[in-house]
Amino acid sequence: MGPEERKEIVELLEFGENTAAGRMNTEYLAVNVGGSVGDAIEALRKFEGGVETVSTIYLVDSHGTLAGAVPLSKLVLAASSDPLLSLTQEPLIFSSVKNKDKEVVELFDKYNLFTLPVVDENRNCERVGKEMCGF
Repeated sequence: MGPEERKEIVELLEFGENTAAGRMNTEYLAVNVGGSVGDAIEALRKFEGGVETVSTIYLVDSHGTLAGAVPLSKLVLAASSDPLLSLTQEPLIFSSVKNKDKEVVELFDKYNLFTLPVVDENRNCERVGKEMCGF
């Protein structure tokens, strides 16, 4: 195992096994909240993770705070110049790093989700290791 992979696993092991953060998948795609559909498409092209893990593009501000979520289905139907913020899914659903498995499952069930971002108590992504999760 390489040093980068080892660091990622150590970060995940810091969280409780039965918490949202302890079960995170660290492959996600995030784009600046001020970006356009064209920016998101370019980010998809450059994404080095498994494309099968991407069903939603997350929007974050310059501080790493989660600001929105755009399903790929909306992205495909939009013009490349459309602002991503106009395509966000409402309400913005996310999990705290401390949420227990049962709470996470309830969110997936209630909102029929494929992925769920995991954030800290300030909705900040940058302080949660590799930030987002897709269970």
